[in-house]
Amino acid sequence: MQADLVNTSDGSELWGAHYVRKAADITQVQSDITRDVASRLRLESTPRGPKHLGSAGTSNPEAYRLYLEGRQLWYGRTPEGLKKSIDLFQQAIAADPNYALAYTGLAETYTVIPSYRAGITSKQAVLLADEATGKALELDESLPESHVARADTLTFTYKWNEAEKEYKRALELNPNLAVAHYFYAFTLLLPEKRFDEAFHEFRVALSLDPLSPIMNTNYATTLMCAHRYPEATAEFAKELQRDPNFGPAHHKFAQLHAANGDFSNAVRQLQQFVSLPGRWSRDAKGFRELAEAAFSGRTEVTMWLALVAASIGDRNKAFEYLERAFANQEIELVLCIRYPSLDPIRSDPRYADLMRRMGLPK
Repeated sequence: MQADLVNTSDGSELWGAHYVRKAADITQVQSDITRDVASRLRLESTPRGPKHLGSAGTSNPEAYRLYLEGRQLWYGRTPEGLKKSIDLFQQAIAADPNYALAYTGLAETYTVIPSYRAGITSKQAVLLADEATGKALELDESLPESHVARADTLTFTYKWNEAEKEYKRALELNPNLAVAHYFYAFTLLLPEKRFDEAFHEFRVALSLDPLSPIMNTNYATTLMCAHRYPEATAEFAKELQRDPNFGPAHHKFAQLHAANGDFSNAVRQLQQFVSLPGRWSRDAKGFRELAEAAFSGRTEVTMWLALVAASIGDRNKAFEYLERAFANQEIELVLCIRYPSLDPIRSDPRYADLMRRMGLPK
């Protein structure tokens, strides 16, 4: 393997090295390259200490390979991919039972999978994620990913202050961890209506991981929630241009169109997300019928039906679905509570009561 450090202003090589290792030493060569580059740049190590710089977290190459495959599928955000990533993380743990990073991958998969209609409810997922994060922290309290995973489980049980401490601890340990900035923005700052802080964290996250489909999609979603519709529209369109098949972008773009009363495009985008056979009228009635056909009976995404009901003016049905989502402890309730689809019902005393129970500002 060849590693080169190049001056981007003129293309000159500042440093280069050739590494020859056995395939079984792949985890060690990553650490060696990171250490050598950091030395040339005279970088100060983070609070995690030099032992973690560039570390794969395991000396077992098979465990590391399984972890990387699991993470790749986790980023893809498909039901099949997320289920497979759970299996891969579990295999990585079986290969190295002390692999803390694999436990964090497992936990973070559990906290996102209920949103992808994969048959795991939010209640089940949070319990499993909590167990995995506890093990990760037991193995390595200095691992920032462990604190991110712990924070995620806390937000979904409305323990906002505890969650914020965990996100901040993760960022103390590694200020350059993109997912820490991202989850802090989207699962805590956005529900708490702290838009300026959320946008700051998103900017940092995207500067570190500019091509992440889910981060770009949820940056657009946060713009939507802040009622910055032209910017949100542009960001959704940009992400779908990069990846026309990225389902979450289609679904959230549909919500933006519905909030604006553009049910023709809302139906078109929702069809791209759910891929159901049949013909649906391009109006509010068709939007509701398509959503009910796709999501009714799915206890993990009742919140999506609440958004649809609110957007078409069915206030009582919206609150019926919101109460079900709250009783189910749905993760999507936290993630969607600031969607503009709910604007028509925010003046209702029932909405204020729900916010009180969730521990959020109205």
